Amino acid sequence: MSYKEIEKRAAEMGLPVYQYQRVAVQRAMRLTTELNYQYHEPEEVVRLFSELIGKPVGEGFCLFPPFYADYGQNITIGKNVFLNTGCHFQDQGGITIGDGAIVAAGAVVTKDVPTMAVVGDVPVKIIKTIPLGEEANE
Repeated sequence: MSYKEIEKRAAEMGLPVYQYQRVAVQRAMRLTTELNYQYHEPEEVVRLFSELIGKPVGEGFCLFPPFYADYGQNITIGKNVFLNTGCHFQDQGGITIGDGAIVAAGAVVTKDVPTMAVVGDVPVKIIKTIPLGEEANE
């Protein structure tokens, strides 16, 4: 999200930018706390994560909590994405996770993840690319 978009959202809420950012971060903290500190069936994980990002996740989405995000609303998730436990998305600038991507446990994601990529580390880097047609065999 650009600074101009942040200014626009803040103005819509009648808040200075710094207060809007605080509200957005507190919202993400509330939703990730609910996601992370109770057991949820997979469908409930999808519902909570979709609420966090403000839009539906792609079909075949799987997340093993805990999960952390700065804002949440700047994340877009493709189809058949797997986020392993302990991921942190620093999404102030926006993050898109491409179809078929796998994010390793404990990864810190600060930028887009390409389609069919396996990423990990702090910050993430591509570990490998899954050849098309092999995703079901991994």
